[in-house]
Order: sequence, then structure tokens, then C-alpha cells
Amino acid sequence: MSVCLFSLMRDDSERLPHKMRQCIFTSNGVRTLGEAMLDNLVLWSNVLGVDYKVGITPIDWDTPSHPFLSQRYYTQVREAHIIERDEESLRGETGDTIYNENLRNHFTGYDWAVHVNACCPFLTTESLHKFLQALDFPEPRLPMTTVYEKRGFVLDHALRPIRGLKPTGLGNTKADTKYHVPCHAFHAYPNPVNTLGFAPRRFVPVQHGTEFMDIDTEEDYQLAWTWSVELHSDRRNRSPDAWGQGSSHSLSGKTAVRPV
Repeated sequence: MSVCLFSLMRDDSERLPHKMRQCIFTSNGVRTLGEAMLDNLVLWSNVLGVDYKVGITPIDWDTPSHPFLSQRYYTQVREAHIIERDEESLRGETGDTIYNENLRNHFTGYDWAVHVNACCPFLTTESLHKFLQALDFPEPRLPMTTVYEKRGFVLDHALRPIRGLKPTGLGNTKADTKYHVPCHAFHAYPNPVNTLGFAPRRFVPVQHGTEFMDIDTEEDYQLAWTWSVELHSDRRNRSPDAWGQGSSHSLSGKTAVRPV
């Protein structure tokens, strides 16, 4: 089974401007979200024996760096691993527009193209490995995604309980109905894309937690920053030289050293 991982990144986000430029602490030092995901893709490629690609905004090939990738990272991926996303993919809101024909052409020859959410910087090798194992499923091969369990009830747009997910009135969620929601960490598309469309048809349960944190808003980012600092507290107090030479990089009132 041949697999190619890919992560789609763009610099403009309405809810968190310049999202991919925001920095977090990682096991490799301070990195932008774009660089942190690239570090993960390289690690997973080496450990799990899969290929990877990075879909980014249209680029000027004469420029040695990118808004959210330092020169070292940009040089590392620009020749073999970069996918230039067209306008439809950048602005798309559905699977068939984001993962459009132009994008799919980059995965010819692979059995699966697996999208890894670039806004989930804490994903682990173990979780990805379990997801890839789930792809080895008897035919037909169908789009797959990750979900996690919740308890409670759900209301529709008119504030009416959805059948089967009604309040218990006990004030204790243990008595509420269990249901699953997508966590948007991994999405798998079979190649070639089948006629059943892009909507997920199979689901892989995961244990919801910080690992699957999806950074969409400023509040999400502040939580991610705090968690990354705590996770790598042994590195936090080192001098800038320990991170490598870099420039001062502001993060919503905080200052970190961004390596180059």
C-alpha cells in the first residue's frame, strides 16, 4: 500500500491572521506552525516509510524564503515536495474544491493521499500509524477521517433537540447519549478518487485530548502556546544560543527566538 501524506497551508486566515507564521515550542526548538508541521512530515516519512508533500500558496521561485518557512525549510521542500495550490483549492470549502483535480494530479501512483491538518501541531507518530493501519481495509476503498466521542445532546438551527440526542434532564453528562464528532486531524482519500465523492464514509475513533488540538482562533493559539511551553519546559529557559541563531519573533505580546 503506497501512501503520500500532504498538508495544506495558507497565510491568510480570517479568524487568526497569519496563522502559519505563529510560533510554538517544539522538540526541535521554536518553530512556526508551518515549520512544526514540516518537521513532523519529515519525521513520519522516515519512520513510517511514506512520502510527503506540502501544499502552499503560490510562490515566487526566485525568492529564497517563504512567509512562514525560513530559508532552510523552504530550500528543503521546494524542489520535490511543494504543491502550488491554485485559487480554487485555496478558497475551497468542500472536499472536491480543496482536493481538486490540480491537487490530485500530484498523487498519481499512490493508493492513498492522506491530508494532515497543519493546524494540529501536537499529533504523534503513534496516532498517524494507527490511522494508516486503518487504511488497509477490504475493497471498496472509501474516504476516511478521524472522530472522537462526546456525550450530551445536540440542537438544530431552530434550537430543537436532534432525535436520539435529547437532554436527559439529570444534569449529569454520564447519562447523556454518546455520539461522535470529527476532529479534523487526518483525512484519507483513495486514488484514483472513486465515484462516491469526497465525504468521509469510514471513521477512525481517537481519544480526544490536547494532541488533537486544532488551532483556528486566537484563543486556540494562546492555549496551544501555553501547552507547548509546558510540554517543552526543559527547553524554555535555555539561552537563545541553545535554539540556534535567530531573530526576535513576536507572538501576541510574547517574544520567542525563531531559528533561521
